[in-house]
Amino acid sequence: MVSYALPHQVPTIKKLWKEIFHDSDLFLDAFFTNIFKLNQCLVSTENEELCAAMQLLPYVYCDKGKTYKAVYIYAVMTKPEKRNAGHMALLFQFAFQELHKQQVDVVFLIPQNEGLFEMYSRYGFKSAFTQAKKTLQLPLLNQQVILPTTHDAYAFYLEVMRQLKTIVQTYKQFEFVYKSILQEGGELLAIQMNATVEAICFVLPHQNTVRVLDVVALNQPAFERMLGAVSTKYNVSEAIVSSYLLPENNYIGMAQLLQPTSLQFESLQTAYLSLMLNE
Repeated sequence: MVSYALPHQVPTIKKLWKEIFHDSDLFLDAFFTNIFKLNQCLVSTENEELCAAMQLLPYVYCDKGKTYKAVYIYAVMTKPEKRNAGHMALLFQFAFQELHKQQVDVVFLIPQNEGLFEMYSRYGFKSAFTQAKKTLQLPLLNQQVILPTTHDAYAFYLEVMRQLKTIVQTYKQFEFVYKSILQEGGELLAIQMNATVEAICFVLPHQNTVRVLDVVALNQPAFERMLGAVSTKYNVSEAIVSSYLLPENNYIGMAQLLQPTSLQFESLQTAYLSLMLNE
């Protein structure tokens, strides 16, 4: 039987999550405190035993100024001993029915490995959403960074990303990602031109270099200046960079449309996806 989660099932969901995905207790506690809602979690039970679960997290899909309701199917999990018993099919069937009634336009997910792309295609998902990640030589620019407030950084992020084809975070989701990166020893940086923010990024130490997570910039020169600021601050000559401003994006997600809207699936295929929780 499939239903929305009940309060007494939450400890079991957390335990199964830990067993399947091996996320830290710190991450799980933060997720279940700040993001988790009973009416956004589906469970499949058998004789009152919880066998499988999934999260249905609300997002917004922007297509160059137009907005559509989107849901991220996240943390899809089944007890190992209950696999191949139809629980996942029941969860997806129930989810699609519920989300269609809620007039959700786009449902999407991020397979954790190549083999799962084939599995999710059985439920109607097709490859969509891209993300570019490259090791780049950083420009040698003497650009200084600032540490923006979360509100200022989010306001800039929202202003820029709404004009693209991308999934857009709510403030709460953006803040959750930021706090998760802080817990890993990272930080949120920005640069300004004439006292106005022109680029932001998250930075995480990574072995002998750094990872620059999602540079959001007003234009290509601002993107270059942001990378130069990272080089100056961290004294590194190269970094692993992800940004919608990089070419040669690769598919990282899958999606399907649930409503007969003006939105075309081809739009999702070239859309950018980033900052997805503990991605």
